[in-house]
Amino acid sequence: MPSGNIIQDDKIVQLIPPSADVFAGSARSNTINMQDYTHCTAILNKGAMSATGTARLTVNSSATSAGTSLTTIPYLIKVSTTSKQDAYDDLATQAATGYLVEANTDNTCDIVEINASDMDGDDKYLTLIFTEVTNDTILAGVIGILSGARQQGDDKRTVRV
Repeated sequence: MPSGNIIQDDKIVQLIPPSADVFAGSARSNTINMQDYTHCTAILNKGAMSATGTARLTVNSSATSAGTSLTTIPYLIKVSTTSKQDAYDDLATQAATGYLVEANTDNTCDIVEINASDMDGDDKYLTLIFTEVTNDTILAGVIGILSGARQQGDDKRTVRV
């Protein structure tokens, strides 16, 4: 039974380290093994952004730990467009084509919800890819919270591959 404590119930992983121009060209998250989890919440934490820089987020599943032969999958997203606030747009289903991270939304978070059941076939590896659309700086990083663990407790095996 879940304890209600994130550290005991869930696994927290750094998907993309914070960087001053995080999506330069493109940024690919660490590939994570979802085998022991039913859900991933990815939090894109944005700091200072340019007035024009944008990137497209796709969520991808793969059957291999190398993250090859990727299949883009749909996901849910909540977007905050108001600086330093905890108010979000309505939860929306995002098609596999991806979400455009908007420019000029300093100090906001976008929350991505991914269900393992939406991964392609027997795929168990998950990778997020941000492809820069308009070149300009975006200070950001992405943290993942894996939930629905098959085991509870502090000591969970690593999921990054």
